[in-house]
Amino acid sequence: MAQLEEQYFDTDNNNTQSVGEVSTSGGAPTNLNTLPGGSGVIVTLYNSSTNLSVASTATNTSGNYGFTNIPAGDYYVVFSNIPSGYTASQSNIGGNDAVDSDGLNTGIFSFNGSNNFTTDLGLQAVSCSGSITSNRIIVTCTNPSATLTASNGVSYAWNTGANTSSIQVTPTATTSYTVTITNSIGCKAVTSITISVDQAAPTGNAGVDQTLGCGGGSATVTATGGASYSWNTGSSSSVLTGNVTNTRTYTVTVTGSNGCTSVDQVTVVVPVCGTIGGTVFFDTDNNNTQSVGEVSASGGAPTNLNTLPGGSGVIVTLYNSSTNLSVASTATNTSGNYGFTNIPAGDYYVVFSNIQWIHSIAIKYRRK
Repeated sequence: MAQLEEQYFDTDNNNTQSVGEVSTSGGAPTNLNTLPGGSGVIVTLYNSSTNLSVASTATNTSGNYGFTNIPAGDYYVVFSNIPSGYTASQSNIGGNDAVDSDGLNTGIFSFNGSNNFTTDLGLQAVSCSGSITSNRIIVTCTNPSATLTASNGVSYAWNTGANTSSIQVTPTATTSYTVTITNSIGCKAVTSITISVDQAAPTGNAGVDQTLGCGGGSATVTATGGASYSWNTGSSSSVLTGNVTNTRTYTVTVTGSNGCTSVDQVTVVVPVCGTIGGTVFFDTDNNNTQSVGEVSASGGAPTNLNTLPGGSGVIVTLYNSSTNLSVASTATNTSGNYGFTNIPAGDYYVVFSNIQWIHSIAIKYRRK
């Protein structure tokens, strides 16, 4: 009688022959024996009493094999020439001999002469693996892209939608990239790689604004917060030093170690300066204005103003109206004139003191 069995590809790795794991002819998928390294599994039938080979055959393209005209008796089957990349499923799982796998060596079974189609072998793909390499795992402003390369497969499916082994990515935030790698026997491996992003701009600082005295002078500005600097003067130093005669704004581009940049400015102010002055005059006609004859030929007060009894010069003090602090102080000269030079533009007020004469006087001041 016939002993006809089959070999199947246990694609779901459940160690039994599931629906869909056979071809329309009832065997394994029709490409089973065309898998790399597989040219047909060799099946050898042994007499268990003599351990001698009774017959040998190879599975067909459907995974089926058969021995005909086999007398009743005790036998065992050995499977060999297993396709590369496959291993036998576990034996006798599930309690249903019609769909389980009986292993590379089935062990002894009794054959009563009736057709027996239950001596089967399930094959599972050997666990496969894949890998991803990258030319960098952190992207920066200097190097904003990374090249990811998957290997150990014949086809690739990335979560980006790409299907090549190598892809270039330009993430703007830390991102994980996953690829499904399928090898030559259809085994799939899934692996991932995470690319981090370091594209934070440096905290560039050109320093605080400065105000020089009238006419300007030497100034030093210092930039911080970066690995390199570029000023609008053309300098690449972090420190600028020079003579400043006019108000000027300095701009620096600060570059961090990751190649990212920030821009900051500092202004060195050279104030516009002038003279504040006026005259203390003797208001002889008491009309509260400086009349003709109440000044000397030199344009000031009478030349004897400071020779009046008790008069040694009127004290004039200049105050900043924002701070109410004294800016400068002087005394009128013998013509009654006074002046404050190199005074920056701003709001001021003047206070006159040390008025000790017995005569009434009027005071006038002006900014020249």
